[in-house]
Amino acid sequence: IGKSKQYISPIQANPFDNCYKSDCHPDAKCTSTSTGYTCQCPDTHRDMNPSKPGRECVSYTGINECERKEWNECDEHARCIDQDHLYRCECIKPYVNAAPPGKLPGSVCCIGCCHVANICPPNVICQNEEAGIKSQFICK
Repeated sequence: IGKSKQYISPIQANPFDNCYKSDCHPDAKCTSTSTGYTCQCPDTHRDMNPSKPGRECVSYTGINECERKEWNECDEHARCIDQDHLYRCECIKPYVNAAPPGKLPGSVCCIGCCHVANICPPNVICQNEEAGIKSQFICK
């Protein structure tokens, strides 16, 4: 490097790259930026700490996201069901799904929650009708 008689070997990490001393998980992709670096778990892994992306990557194979609440997005009134590569949430009756579009079904569950679910078209009233233990939305 310059006249320092030091050189960078192609088989060694570049000490001038921001990823050189990153705390990214070994399976994560580290991307050097002008202000530091970012880490991202590969598609084959689940990011167990989204507030610090790419630091805790766990392979989808063999993980049960339902074992710990912080590993899934299920509502407290939902049942977490482990599947081969992911999980799903089912609201426990009489609670019903009120997850907004784009969110995991069962990540928001409530009773009498027309105002949260926002499932009816504009200018139509949503009513929550109880039929025994079954709760449903009716658009009127």
